Amino acid sequence: MTGRKMLRASGLVLGSLAFMTTAQADEAKSKAMPYAGVSVGQSIATDFCDDLEPLSCDDKSLAVRAYFGASFSEYIGGEVGFTFVDDVEASGSAFGASASLASGYQAFDGTMLFGTSRDNDFRLFAKAGIVAWNYDSKGYISGSGMMIVGDEEESGVSFRTGLGALYNVTDNVSVRLDWDFIPDIGDDETTGETDLHILSVGPQFRF
Repeated sequence: MTGRKMLRASGLVLGSLAFMTTAQADEAKSKAMPYAGVSVGQSIATDFCDDLEPLSCDDKSLAVRAYFGASFSEYIGGEVGFTFVDDVEASGSAFGASASLASGYQAFDGTMLFGTSRDNDFRLFAKAGIVAWNYDSKGYISGSGMMIVGDEEESGVSFRTGLGALYNVTDNVSVRLDWDFIPDIGDDETTGETDLHILSVGPQFRF
């Protein structure tokens, strides 16, 4: 084989190797990468305490979310999750009468994530999705030998938005911080209506 042919063959081999390497890298970037996680934090029901004076009211409670998802490309992913928010409560007594109110929330969600490159150890992302929620409110008023008990429950669908940050501790384990906003939970005529803000943190595991 002449020198010119050897150079041409070497160029073809190198070009093929470069093409295959690039194709494999592009395929790896576009490959769906599944993950799962759990986060624990605090929720705030922003309108819960409105019009409940003179009751003592706490609009903050424990929030837990478990989720499963996948990154479909370098910048876009999707996930489904279940969120449990413990009861927010109001109570008080005066002139021989007492009253109490407690409201809790559970929901399933489907959410899209849009962020910086998943190849970075530190990632920022925004979220948008749909929440199917159930909101339960229980209360009572007692005094003068009588008690009135109420239990109302509402279900519905709301939009879900939020922001988050993720840091890769190892190749398979990350720490994730989330802020979520879920508006219009409940019904003004029965359970009362509120907006939820949830700040949570927890581990995320890649498969």
